[in-house]
Amino acid sequence: MYVLHAFKKKSKSGIKTPLPDIHKVQQRLKTAERHLTRRSKARQIVKEAGANLFADFGLPDATEKNAKVQLAVAINQIIKFRHITQKQASVQMKCSQPDISSLQHYKLKIFSFERLIDFLLALNNDIEITIKPKPNRRESPKTTVKLEHTAA
Repeated sequence: MYVLHAFKKKSKSGIKTPLPDIHKVQQRLKTAERHLTRRSKARQIVKEAGANLFADFGLPDATEKNAKVQLAVAINQIIKFRHITQKQASVQMKCSQPDISSLQHYKLKIFSFERLIDFLLALNNDIEITIKPKPNRRESPKTTVKLEHTAA
């Protein structure tokens, strides 16, 4: 697997991707293509990603890791949507500012699933957990976190 570039949108004007980022991705793509052609004897398998990348890579506790990431995404979206600082969030969530920084950088090993739920409650959110049978057409069960934005 190749990750050519991951970046936050930094364009100063409009929605156009900055040229240095475009050039960087093009250069890395050429390097990846050269690497693949050198490995032509090796069998290349391309598989579409599923709903849980942790499971796709065969990592242990994939369902829990996926759920924690989804909760962290929701928390980070709420913080961003409400335009509050890390310090303000830490006071409201009763944790340290470095904890908020870790959360925003998705360093989630220090957070339990329950603690992430507590953070959402501290941010004045209702949490609804729905459990339903997996459809037969899908191979494995999944965990989904849905966030409804409000002006609160």
